[in-house]
Amino acid sequence: MNSTAETIQAGIKYQLFVRSKSQNWLAKQLGWSINKLSRRMTGKTSFDIDELDAIVGTFGIEFDDLLNVPMMKTEGIASNTASLDVEKVA
Repeated sequence: MNSTAETIQAGIKYQLFVRSKSQNWLAKQLGWSINKLSRRMTGKTSFDIDELDAIVGTFGIEFDDLLNVPMMKTEGIASNTASLDVEKVA
């Protein structure tokens, strides 16, 4: 089972995917270095609540939207999430 941190990371990747945006784009929108975002997306550093608030604000979504991610096949995902294969869950 995924941890909350992994679920949030997946939620961010999904939000980037549906918008055809990259992590570089998100870092730029937030005024962060790509290294700062990368450390959080790999779990080396945890997101704090203010950072998550900035992310959901950038996407124009609610926090719960990061936790409700459709099932995804993750084999061969490129670092920019361009190859995510999203499956609809019945």
